[in-house]
Amino acid sequence: SPDYLTQPLERKEHQRILTVLNGHVTCTDPYVLLEKGARKYQKNKIDEAQIFWEHVLRQPHDNKRATALAWYYLGHAYYELDQSNNTIYAWEEAAKQDDDFFTKTDALYNLYVLYSLEEEERKALQKYEALKALLFNTRHTETDPFHEADALYYLSG
Repeated sequence: SPDYLTQPLERKEHQRILTVLNGHVTCTDPYVLLEKGARKYQKNKIDEAQIFWEHVLRQPHDNKRATALAWYYLGHAYYELDQSNNTIYAWEEAAKQDDDFFTKTDALYNLYVLYSLEEEERKALQKYEALKALLFNTRHTETDPFHEADALYYLSG
């Protein structure tokens, strides 16, 4: 787990977070924070996006989907910041947090690719098998045949 998420913030870091959040410190809607982070990410302000997504995780709420999305997006931020261990942890958490088909399949696929790139064949195979089982055995209501076909194409190649 990224240790700093559970540790008290230093004064300097706390002030930086308040500056970046700019009026959203008390926001109770995790989706607003996720969207704000996504906008920062699109502007290549990865460290600021990370602050919004981590803020979702620090706030008390029981929205598993928002938690899963925060971990999923953080995985991308950590990947861009070349933090492999945090990337893996975040995507593992995203896959565990929620039964949302798209978040889970994307997180598992990203882990499969990451482990393949790092030549960790056993772990890559585990993610491949988990993704394959999810694609073939889950009866999901929000099916997207293009999403499934894309994942299957990459798994077969």
